[in-house]
Parts: sequence; structure tokens; C-alpha cells
Amino acid sequence: MHALYSGIGRFAVRFRWLVLLFWIAAAVVTSIAFPSLASVTKANNTSFLPADSPSNVASRLASPLQNSNLTPVPIVVGRTSGLTAADQAYIQQLIAKVRQVPHATVVRDLGTSPDGKAEQIQTLSDVNLGEDGPVITLVHDLRAAIRSVPAPPGLQTHLAGQLADQVDTQAASGSTNGQVEGLSVLFILVLLILIFRAPLTPLVTLVPAILVSAVAGRVVAEFTKVGLQVSSLSEIMLTVLILGAGTDYGLFLIFRVREEIRAGLAPRDAIVRSVERVGESITFSAGTVIAALLSLLAATFGIYSSLGAPLAIAVFIMLLAGLTLLPALLAILGRAVFWPTKPKPGVAKTPLWGRIAGRIVARPAVTLVIGLVAFGGLATMVTQYTAAGFGNALSAPKGTDSAAGDAILNGHFPKASANPTNVIFRFDQPVWDHPGSLDEAQQRLSASPVFNAVTGPTAPNGRPLGGAKYAALHAQLGDPRTLPAIEPAGTKVAPID
Repeated sequence: MHALYSGIGRFAVRFRWLVLLFWIAAAVVTSIAFPSLASVTKANNTSFLPADSPSNVASRLASPLQNSNLTPVPIVVGRTSGLTAADQAYIQQLIAKVRQVPHATVVRDLGTSPDGKAEQIQTLSDVNLGEDGPVITLVHDLRAAIRSVPAPPGLQTHLAGQLADQVDTQAASGSTNGQVEGLSVLFILVLLILIFRAPLTPLVTLVPAILVSAVAGRVVAEFTKVGLQVSSLSEIMLTVLILGAGTDYGLFLIFRVREEIRAGLAPRDAIVRSVERVGESITFSAGTVIAALLSLLAATFGIYSSLGAPLAIAVFIMLLAGLTLLPALLAILGRAVFWPTKPKPGVAKTPLWGRIAGRIVARPAVTLVIGLVAFGGLATMVTQYTAAGFGNALSAPKGTDSAAGDAILNGHFPKASANPTNVIFRFDQPVWDHPGSLDEAQQRLSASPVFNAVTGPTAPNGRPLGGAKYAALHAQLGDPRTLPAIEPAGTKVAPID
């Protein structure tokens, strides 16, 4: 093993400029030829659920009853003082305009809210929640259509629901990822300056991590073409993990190089010797992390199992850079990397951590007992943990169009309109023949403390209808599958109060 790592060190030192150019070229080529990680991440958690999960089973059960492949995108129109006749005319113009938007398969007016202050237009699209590119295009096209129709003064029109929330959340998380990366780099720089007390050493430590961050994200994105799934959580974790691993490997190597120079070796010989001595430690450190990450592949929930392979790939690339690029940079800079300090041959004073390590080694049993008591006590807190899931509330970023839309939807319509939990019933006979079953189902669900509000055939938009009236409308109008999406002119069906 020592011979292997010694050879790697000699190669990195001898061909230091070629190694540096290779990693720069890799960053440039992957940025041009490979997709970005953000463009392939899946923000929809349901795409990671196993096939036998209850929601997927319910979706398959509902497929004969409705087109479950269509995704709803609510458009809400609201006025604090109540909708006017001019507002209703505007809504009809808006519906006509939205029908021209590509992938807006069905557009229909779901009616006015019980308080008369808002109206909901449902747009059904064949764009799936997990298709990030088409989702962004659809939401942008819908908002462009809304802007193109002049609204009466004081009237608000916004998109709401999961699709709009997804687009606005991704836009906000993109800037959040940049902030996290910037703050992480700044924190590590300050920490390394305090450790080394030299301006170049932190930069040399971070340059490989920054290059690998650019390369690894693109490489992982390329692997999605052969079936690798990447969640939105992977993107931010990949950056933080690479920065942490790169800093760790840099500390391993640079401290050893400084020790070897103090032992009397020339800088380049010290680098080779250091790679020979700590290369194995760096490799097994990375291997342990990679093995731990790949263990996530056994997770049932896909959003967890999808973290393993992308992050393992990133750590492996960081390992390659730590063994090649970092020694090459140290060989290029030589002693200047430690400026203004000058490591000189001779016995150095034992630092604080060296003295602490000496005492630990001298009394291992005491240290072991203290560690077991301290960390064992912390570990007992896991017994108080209760899994709560992801929650049902929509959380669009504040100040966005979707946040305003969700506020109108939640404020004027039943809460189930924003993020409904659909309960699917299958009856042996048509419900028109026994409408009392619908009333019973509605009453039982409404009585349950689990639900805040219940809407359905007997209570559309929160307005009470009743099973008998529902059956009477069927007798009057016929099969609902043959009904037009828009109320035809001259209909004799009286409005429901």
C-alpha cells in the first residue's frame, strides 16, 4: 500500500501542472457537456414512494373514475369586498385565454366561494409534478396568460396549489443553495486561517473542493440518464459534504507535509512522503463515508435511498482530487503555501492537541468511560422522537405569487381545496340508486377529528347539496361523463344557493 501511494504522490508532484490542467479541463468540459444538477432533481416526494404505498394504491383505484394523469393547477380570483359583474366578465375572458396555453388540457370554472369573495378556476394539465422543466414552462405560461388579460381595479388573480408552489420553492431554493455554499466556504476559510495562520493554505485546501463541487454535480446529473434518481435534497447536501470532505483531506495532508519539512525533507519530497503515509488514511476515511452512504440504498422511502449513490459518487471524486490535485498544488507553491510562517527542520514544540492526545493515550479507559456516559446520555433522547411525516400544509415562499394564491384559496374555500387528501370509495352499485351512502360517507368523514373540512359530491366548495339532490341532478342531466366542461347556454338547471 505504501508503494502505491508513494507512486501516486510522485506522479502528482512530477506532473503537477498537467494534473492541475486536467481538473480545470474536467470542470469546463462537464459544465458544457453535462446537465446541471438542479435541472434533473425531483422536487415531488410522491415520485419516490414505493409502488405498494397506500397513496399509489389509491391512485390506481381512482384511475377508472377520473384521469389521474392530469395535474390540477388552481387559478384563484379574489376581491375583499365581493366579486362584481365586471369581475365575472373578466373571469370568462381569463378562462378563454388560459385554454390557449399549451398543456392546459381542461380548464373549468369551479364556482364562487361561499362568501362570494373569490372564484376558483381549475386547470388540468398533462404535465407531471416530477417533470421540472415542463412544470416551470407551464407555470410561466399560465402566469403570462393571466398578465395578458386586464383585470378590474382591486381584483387579485394568482396561481395556487402544488405545481405553482413547486416552481416558486425551487426558485427560492436555488438562491438558498448559493447562500449555503457561500457561507460554508466563508466559515471554512476563517477556520483554516485561524488554524494555519497563513493566507494561501486555506485557499489550497478549498480549491480542490470547489472544483470537485462543480464536476461532481454535473457527473451525478449525467448519471440520471441511465436511471439514477436525484432528489432536491441531494443538491445542497452534495455541496456541504464535498466542502467538509475536501477540508478534512486537506488537513490530513498539509499538516503531514509541514511535519515532514520540519523533519528535514525538501518540500517536494515531503509531499511524496506525506501522500505515502496519509494516503491510506484518506482513502479509508472516504471509503467509510461511501459505504455509509450506499447503505441508504436499502431505505424503503425513495427520497432517502436516492441520496446514497449521488453523494457516494461525489465523495469518490473528492477522494481522487485529494490524492492528486491537492499534492500538485502543494508542489507548485512549495514553501510559499505556509507563508508568512517558515517550517524549518528541527524538533517543534508539542502543540495543545498533541498534549491532549498524549494524555488520552495514557488513560484510555477513563476516556472511554467519559465518552460512553456523555454520548450514551445524548443517544437516549432518540426514545423521545416521534415520526411526524412531511405534513399536509403547503408552504410557498413568502411574497411569491403562489403564496398569495394559497392565501386566497385557504381564506375563501374549504382548506381541502389547497392540498386535499382524496378518499376513494368504490360501490357495488351506482350511487344514483342509493344516494344515502354518499350522505353517510360525508357525515362520517366530517365527524372525524383528522379532517378540517370535507368537500365532495354532496358538498361542492363547502355548499351543502345532499345525496338526494345529487341523484336528482343525475336524473335530470344524465351521465356526467357526457356533460360539457362549461355550462351550455339555455340550461334549465337552477343555481344552487
